[in-house]
Amino acid sequence: MRSELLTLGLALAAVCHGQAPRKAEASLLLLSGGEYIADHGYLDASGKVRAVDISPDLLSERIAYSGPARFEIRPLEGPRSKRDDGPPLAWYDLPAGPGPHRLILLVNPRPGSPGISAVNDEPGALPYGSIRFLNLCPYPVELAGERNRFSVKARGSTVVRPDVKDGQYFDLDVITQDGEPRTVFHIRHFHMVDARTLCFIEPDGPEGQARIKSVEERAIKAPIPKNVTRPPKESGDEPQR
Repeated sequence: MRSELLTLGLALAAVCHGQAPRKAEASLLLLSGGEYIADHGYLDASGKVRAVDISPDLLSERIAYSGPARFEIRPLEGPRSKRDDGPPLAWYDLPAGPGPHRLILLVNPRPGSPGISAVNDEPGALPYGSIRFLNLCPYPVELAGERNRFSVKARGSTVVRPDVKDGQYFDLDVITQDGEPRTVFHIRHFHMVDARTLCFIEPDGPEGQARIKSVEERAIKAPIPKNVTRPPKESGDEPQR
């Protein structure tokens, strides 16, 4: 009898352990893949929905997330605003392993889909002074510049570092490879070494047509504390007249 109780206890412990939700830590930026998503937020570890702007034009404030591995977007109020009150608007299963994982989450809710895809934002994945092109088309895309050409496979991405100086323009033609090559867009990018850009190439109709959407993020420069005295300029630092 004692042996049977011990076996039952171990089995129950295993079941409970299997049902325990996996935890994850992540540093996240959110971006809408469609319209502005108002009156929504993300579900935190306590079951509270924390408001966040999910804009199609700007990356959100950085979120230091620690909680269930399934990151959920829910309305701020209403029957689906808390855990176990119906399906969320969109969700993403964060990676396993030690965190925090750095990701940019593209939120694009649609029926039958989790509605969130992720872009790697680990150090070096999208450094300032570069452009990451994400090809969302079901066919390859070529990026043709004056001196360089870059190929991006279907559903793939590549990082491009403009070969011009800070404050100069960088030009690329976007050529879709859906049957006959088609130049669908010309990009004229103003290069800034303290900015990084996400550029989405999305299908737009038949025969290799596409549209372009770009989002830029500038580096945050630390302000000079008010109690710090600037050193006097030397004569050699004055601008030439």
